[in-house]
Amino acid sequence: LKANLQNELEAYKTQYEYYRNHLFDLEGVEGVEWKKLGEVCNFIGGGTPDKNNKSYYGGNIRWATVSDMNGNFIEDTLYHITDDAIQKSSTKLIKSGSVIISTHVGVGKVCIIKYDTAINQDLKAVIPITDKINIDNKFLLYWFQSQKEFLLSNARGGTVKGIGLDFVKSMDFPVLPLPVQHRIVSILDRFDTLLN
Repeated sequence: LKANLQNELEAYKTQYEYYRNHLFDLEGVEGVEWKKLGEVCNFIGGGTPDKNNKSYYGGNIRWATVSDMNGNFIEDTLYHITDDAIQKSSTKLIKSGSVIISTHVGVGKVCIIKYDTAINQDLKAVIPITDKINIDNKFLLYWFQSQKEFLLSNARGGTVKGIGLDFVKSMDFPVLPLPVQHRIVSILDRFDTLLN
């Protein structure tokens, strides 16, 4: 019974992904304006504080890696770092509610951080440029999810494949009125609730 239920859930997930991707198939749809993602969003990379420096770890600041990306949201992280680590390393503290995407290990994984969180070098925060356009972060999350296969098919490298930031910035992004974004998010939220 457990195996049958698991198979049924996987089938529903596949069906959901199909409909989600179809929902974002907006080529030729009236009212959609296409922009390069780099035109409408800024990107912030992260880093790893020196793991040999014990004063950098065990603090109260969440520090995210790909291992923490197991759903649509990151609430907590495996590692926590200190203020000193933020000040003296290349990691960056990203504001709560931001979308982060993996560009190396686990290419295409994407989620929203629920709290201010630092990130490592495999992750990029994608921050809408609000004086140019209104982008709902949940809409951005679902859009990235619809692009996962495209990202994976363009990953390059040997043992660990990745995608360059320039490639991500060059992706065509559908600019839609905020009420339309909210409607799409509402539809996908309902699907997501049923599957999780």
